[in-house]
Amino acid sequence: MRDGLVALTCVLAIVAAGACGIPVGPGIAGPPDADGTVAVDAAEDAAGPQSDGAITCETPRIACGTTCVDLQSDPDHCGGCDQTCTTSQVCSAGQCGSTCGALLTMCGQACVDTTRDSQHCGACLATCGASQVCTDNRCDCGSLALCSGSCIDVMSSDQHCGACDQACLNGSTCVAGVCQAPCSNGQTRCDGSCVDLLSSADHCGGCGQQCVSPSLCSAGSCSANCTTPTTLCGGSCVDTSSDDLHCGTCNTICGAREQCVAGTCQVVCAASLSLCGALCANLSSDRNNCGMCGTTCPPGQRCISGACGR
Repeated sequence: MRDGLVALTCVLAIVAAGACGIPVGPGIAGPPDADGTVAVDAAEDAAGPQSDGAITCETPRIACGTTCVDLQSDPDHCGGCDQTCTTSQVCSAGQCGSTCGALLTMCGQACVDTTRDSQHCGACLATCGASQVCTDNRCDCGSLALCSGSCIDVMSSDQHCGACDQACLNGSTCVAGVCQAPCSNGQTRCDGSCVDLLSSADHCGGCGQQCVSPSLCSAGSCSANCTTPTTLCGGSCVDTSSDDLHCGTCNTICGAREQCVAGTCQVVCAASLSLCGALCANLSSDRNNCGMCGTTCPPGQRCISGACGR
């Protein structure tokens, strides 16, 4: 009789705890069911140890301690963390057994779906690379492109611009899948165009930093007036001593091969060439400018390493 009273008291205490909102912990009996039986909350027990937040796992894997595992196929965590199958069993659909279920393949002690498992994609131990997912038995990059075994954004990669192995050369950069030449005269590429961050009202001091009208962009900062040495040209504060679109005066535009130097449009030659008049010449091989501008080799001779000879 005494034992029966103690048991009844315990059950009533548990019911009261549930009614008062006191959480019932894992493995602790909850309130009795309609038939009088007492259920045990095993949901958290099945999940096992949880991650402390130090790692993030991709679906369908979850963190067990510091490792990402698939509870449906991992024999060491079959159906829940640390629920281990015996060496003679395999883990299939979250349960230890002797054989794999339908549409699953045995890879070691794990029963996996090779159509979607990135560790066994299409076949056991066929592992997908970084950033790849397994789709229909093959490793796939989704919206990215598979280039040399890696998932690449060909819209911005200088080594794979527009397509795999199409590298941008000579200092050009990949913008929207197209190699574009580097900006000249200190300009910066913003939204696909070369702009002067010192004077652009839409990119004042940095790409996308707009000046609100009536403010002007002067020396890279939004200002009410142009500051020295800039001049107001078409709503922008520009340095006419170096601006290719306003060279010397507003709206004086330098040519395609010219740069504004000290307020004058001048042809600018590549590092290996020299400016001879209005032309860029290679003084090492140009027979009309051999060794120095204006030195012409006699008929029948060539310019070799800056000297005329046969």
